[in-house]
Amino acid sequence: EGQFQTENLPPALAERWEGKRFNSPNDLAVRKNGEIYFTDPSYGLEGINNSPLKEIPFNGVYRLGLDGKVTLLTKELTFPNGIAFSPDEKVLYVGVSDSKATRLVAYDVKPDGTIANGRTFYDAQPLLKDGNRGLVDGLKIDRAGNVWSSAPGGIIVLSPAGKLLGRINTGQPTANCNWGDDGGTLYITANMFLVRVKTKTGEQTIECDQIGCMVGRKPYSAGLALERAGLKLDAKGFLAVDKQMRTAVPNVYAIGDIAGQPMLAHKGSKEGQVAAAVIAGL
Repeated sequence: EGQFQTENLPPALAERWEGKRFNSPNDLAVRKNGEIYFTDPSYGLEGINNSPLKEIPFNGVYRLGLDGKVTLLTKELTFPNGIAFSPDEKVLYVGVSDSKATRLVAYDVKPDGTIANGRTFYDAQPLLKDGNRGLVDGLKIDRAGNVWSSAPGGIIVLSPAGKLLGRINTGQPTANCNWGDDGGTLYITANMFLVRVKTKTGEQTIECDQIGCMVGRKPYSAGLALERAGLKLDAKGFLAVDKQMRTAVPNVYAIGDIAGQPMLAHKGSKEGQVAAAVIAGL
């Protein structure tokens, strides 16, 4: 038998905006710096938008700063619901569960943490015309930046550019989804069902014979006998690679400082992503 506890609860991180009580906070996304972004539709109020208990006249998206201050980010969405960041946290996605205009919207995250350039990322309203049940609700992002969101009919998968990559048809009104296990299993709440689907977004192991690591202010390639493997160095000791980080030898890739200027960490990181995607056949 369950019990509802009202004593000894931890204090709420935020309860009000400008002195007015929130409607019914729904979903949240936490930035790497600890800031919390959350949606506040009125679904938890009897009568929803017509509830006499509704103190804020709109349904907003907010940010809770590290200083405890609550900032209104937008009040333009009718029913903001699921919320998530792109992997680099430069884009904020919000699901809108409005039966008249259900969709995903995207915003650019500004350096000060506020948002700008709101636009429709994917219009899911046409899916309702096909007889599918449900609305855009919860959403999650995979390692590649693809958006996995509930929508009429089940789960839709969208590229970072907003292109529909595929659908998981549950046949039920589908509310939420989240990653589990190794990050490649998607758990889905579909009406009265809890289901899981194994995807290819989890960690992958790539076998290779050798990995060479070069560090320093200049390419540390002297004395490695790379020429014996057929690898060609230029006059400055760099390896020649193409745009997909492939060397002249099949199945041999090079990234980072050894692959040429500029010798910067974020460049090497990006090159690693490119090489991994090519190796994986993506």
